[in-house]
Amino acid sequence: MRIGLFLAKVAETPPVTSPLFTETERRYCLERRHPEPHLAGRYAAKRAACLALGGNEGEMAGDIEVVREPGRAPTLRFHGAAKRAGAPAVKGHVSISHSGNYAVALVVIE
Repeated sequence: MRIGLFLAKVAETPPVTSPLFTETERRYCLERRHPEPHLAGRYAAKRAACLALGGNEGEMAGDIEVVREPGRAPTLRFHGAAKRAGAPAVKGHVSISHSGNYAVALVVIE
């Protein structure tokens, strides 16, 4: 089991147009009244997952997708470099929270 934790400042989160975010993530965040904290939460989850996988954030963050089905908790989907880091053989759990100027994510990889 590996754990990653990341605290993101909403103001320092990459913009919604960043290639770091998938179209599904953009759509989810932009549907919210205040998209910035939701975007920061997804950014924090990607960074926390990189830490848990032990990889380079610059190589993997864009290959980690936060997916949320209606009425369910968010989950992680791994692509590209994240898959090559061992993610296809593991299960990723994520918890995201935001308040004020910050968002935090905890990722557990088993």
